[in-house]
Amino acid sequence: MQLLLALVKDVFGSWFNLVGGGAFAATLIMMWLTQRLKKGFAEELEKIRLANAKALERFKEEKERRERCAMIADLFAEWAEGDKADWKLLNKLTIEANLWLPKDLVLQMTAVLNHHPDAGFLNLLIEVRKVIQGQQEGLVPNNFIGLWPGSKSAPSPGGGRQQSIETGSHA
Repeated sequence: MQLLLALVKDVFGSWFNLVGGGAFAATLIMMWLTQRLKKGFAEELEKIRLANAKALERFKEEKERRERCAMIADLFAEWAEGDKADWKLLNKLTIEANLWLPKDLVLQMTAVLNHHPDAGFLNLLIEVRKVIQGQQEGLVPNNFIGLWPGSKSAPSPGGGRQQSIETGSHA
């Protein structure tokens, strides 16, 4: 009987050790895989977070750029109204532009808004566009058009003369 118990103990003991060792190895492998997956997910989530942060920053910059464009457009559209202009709004828009435009453009804008004969409205628009877009695009004053209340003409690049939209002649 002792011999039979020893034999069962040897056979089943080896089997239990094998199964027990396998279970331990399986547990270790599962723990390693779990940690590896967590680390992999964390790395992927960080990549996604960074990509989203960059996209959000680009979106914010684009939104700010568009708001500045709209503000400049509103400023000059209101200015073009002449005596019908809402002076409170015109002052607000002018002050806003003064706060972010570079000094040389503030001076150029001041000359245009004060109807200085040598001030070029369309040249100013090109320069402001460069600041907002952040690049030189090769635009010239003839690439722009604007329709002004009470006339069929737009400011010429020189500032003082106007060119008729219909006939092409100078007013």
